[in-house]
Amino acid sequence: MREIVPEGKTLEETIKNYRIGSGSGEYDATKHKALVDLWKKAKDVTDGNSNLPEAEIYKIIDELKPTYNAFVTAINPLVPGYYIITNWRGENESGYDGTALYDQGAVKFGANGLSWSGKEKDEVEYHHNDPISYNLAKFVWEVIATDQEGKFYFRNLETGRYIGPQPNYYRNITMTEKPEAAFSIGANADEPGYLTFTSDKLVGNGGIHAQVSGYSTVVWTANAKASSWHARTITAEEVKQLMALIAQPKRNVELTGLVEKAKDAIKNGNVYYPLGADGKKSETALKGDFNELDGIVTSKDQISCPMADPEEGKDINVLFDKDLSSFFHTTWHGGEHAWNAHHFFNFKLNEAVNSIIVKMG
Repeated sequence: MREIVPEGKTLEETIKNYRIGSGSGEYDATKHKALVDLWKKAKDVTDGNSNLPEAEIYKIIDELKPTYNAFVTAINPLVPGYYIITNWRGENESGYDGTALYDQGAVKFGANGLSWSGKEKDEVEYHHNDPISYNLAKFVWEVIATDQEGKFYFRNLETGRYIGPQPNYYRNITMTEKPEAAFSIGANADEPGYLTFTSDKLVGNGGIHAQVSGYSTVVWTANAKASSWHARTITAEEVKQLMALIAQPKRNVELTGLVEKAKDAIKNGNVYYPLGADGKKSETALKGDFNELDGIVTSKDQISCPMADPEEGKDINVLFDKDLSSFFHTTWHGGEHAWNAHHFFNFKLNEAVNSIIVKMG
């Protein structure tokens, strides 16, 4: 019996991570019951609580290991469908929520990483008993069969993006607009009851690993504890509900993206350059010298300052003498407006303009 259950543990503790059910990634309920019933009989024998004949006892001993093996290998494969993928950390370490995978782009515009929900009571929260709601959509993944046998793509329900490749260690796994990384889905030999997701598009053919720093994902050894995952099946009816819930918010996100792109296009398309008094582009205004006066204000008759300094603002004409050693200063030595009012120039222009460029030495 110790080949199955380590000393000091119960059968329930040993197989606690094997989720029982008919869904993908879950273990056969009939085989689970057969193991539990046979284990109880064996336990009664070792505890001296059984009067079974010797032949029956030997039969139990002979059948125990095969019955255990039949159960632990009876995992329902992850087939094309919809799932919430949760990490080992949330079930075995304290302080975490349900630790579900999600696309960062669902919560932060422009983000491109694959993350997991992390600590309790932070900005992204998941729990296994969460009802169907808009908040749940970002955690749902569509598993899509590829043209390679036994390999799948993972597509996020809310964003429509795919878990992508990562050719480097210690770098966050990112999302892609098109499918680029096909994943193999297998049982974790070192963490019974959990799945691993590996890909030849991940460095070293590694697995998706829940990194604590930033609650991001990286590539790591596939059989590590934090590279171990469970899958919660989302039914077709639940997917239908979620699709309806995310329809308008998804349109809002897409519209926001279009607005941001439009803003960037406008910003990048605007080219500002100065004009001279003749309305033509001033070539010297953008240079570093002051040898030409070809702007729209070229003499002291076109400028005034009601707050000229009594000592260093006596002659406003120094602004146009092309001499960088001379200067004009608004009042600062004292007086009524020295510190408590705005300092400004008045410009006299021949015609109205929408904006100006000021070149200062």
